[in-house]
Amino acid sequence: GRDCFDEPSIEIGIVIPKGKHQKNIEINRCELFDVVSHEIHHLAQNIDNNCFNRGNQYSGKLSYFLDPYEIEAFHIGIRAHSELSGKSFDDIAHSYLKKSWPDGSNKQIEQIVNEWKNTKFPAYQQNLQRSNK
Repeated sequence: GRDCFDEPSIEIGIVIPKGKHQKNIEINRCELFDVVSHEIHHLAQNIDNNCFNRGNQYSGKLSYFLDPYEIEAFHIGIRAHSELSGKSFDDIAHSYLKKSWPDGSNKQIEQIVNEWKNTKFPAYQQNLQRSNK
């Protein structure tokens, strides 16, 4: 979103459990890079000034996971995570979806992973075309 100066920004908060000492907390670096890459891609999409038609006919969590802007950002984040961890894109995506959406059917999860994995970045591409004019 925008910061207090109306500039695009991201803010990442890491909550340390009560009673734990900071030195004893292990932060999963691969997951952190995933989140940061995902959010930075949203800045690159320039969503505030992009008139991309989202064309999303779904509802609930499926609508969020299949939103074109989110598809692109999940793709970027998972690729960063995969590169650093050595885990496959599919394994990371499936694990994330099963944790964050336990009620999602296998068919829905496969659809989401396929969309995330195979995006052609239409929202970002449109934004690039508009900025080159």
